[in-house]
Formats: sequence, structure tokens, C-alpha cells
Amino acid sequence: SFPGINPERFAVKNLDYFIPGNLNAAALAEGWRYVTDLQTPSSRLLNEPYSPDSGNTQLYVIDGFLVSPNVEVISYETFDLGFKHTDHNPVKIKAVLK
Repeated sequence: SFPGINPERFAVKNLDYFIPGNLNAAALAEGWRYVTDLQTPSSRLLNEPYSPDSGNTQLYVIDGFLVSPNVEVISYETFDLGFKHTDHNPVKIKAVLK
């Protein structure tokens, strides 16, 4: 998971299933950073058919970007498509080189 994720919003529901590791921002070299949408789930567990109303549906924020110091991020977002075609929602970044 990315630093800054709300552990209550994206709490692990069952320890028997996949648990993502945690990325450590402090371990990055100076000027490097992680960028992700902290509010919108980018992935879900495949233990059951997707139902947004199910209390058993495990959601994660595990997709994002590692940005180098020479990149200026203009915007980034996760598109909540309801996991229509896959177990991940698309994640988009707009960036320019400095």
C-alpha cells in the first residue's frame, strides 16, 4: 500500500487472503516520491463476485507512480469503473519533465 492510505477505509478484512506490502517513502532517495489517489480503490480481491455493497469485498490502493525529481506532476487520478473489466481500476497521471 502507498503511504497515507486510510487504514480504516481500506482495512484488511481477512488475513487468509492477499495482504499488500507497505511502501516506505522514507526509503526513497531525496526528491523521489510516490503519487497515488488515496481516496479511490485501484484494486479488489477476487474472492467473490464484485458487489460494491458487500461488506466482504476487499478493496486496495496498490496502483500508483514512483516519480523522480525531474518530473513535475500535473494531475493524477484513479477512475472508479466499478471493476467492470478487471480487478483493477485504471490509474492516470499527467506529468512533464522539468
